[in-house]
Amino acid sequence: MINVSDEQQTVAEVEETQLPPRVGFWGRLRRWVFPTVDDLRAYYHQQLVELDDAVALHPESPTNYLLRGEVYLIMNQPQIALADFEKAFELASEHLEKAHWGIIMQVVQDRAQRGLLKAKQRLWRDVNVR
Repeated sequence: MINVSDEQQTVAEVEETQLPPRVGFWGRLRRWVFPTVDDLRAYYHQQLVELDDAVALHPESPTNYLLRGEVYLIMNQPQIALADFEKAFELASEHLEKAHWGIIMQVVQDRAQRGLLKAKQRLWRDVNVR
């Protein structure tokens, strides 16, 4: 028999209460199909962290700015999304002119234009609603 002090036992009890409840297959499936607001918020926050790292590592890549702008737009932050879409469009234009990435950069440029339009529409709507 292992002798556990009261302090160690209390720590173990606290750690046990902080563990998330065990979720079976159906619980995981339900959360995957019908995520909660907190699940989505955590998911998009994690995407932003990863995209921030990608932008820091490859600031010349328009795709990183495009994807980050799309996440900011989903999170209803159109002002920040607008800046990322503008940067993505600018970089894609530069790459389109001097690289052999024609079709890919054209797609990035088109998505950036659509993102710019959506962000501007949301900003305009927000200003006119207030």
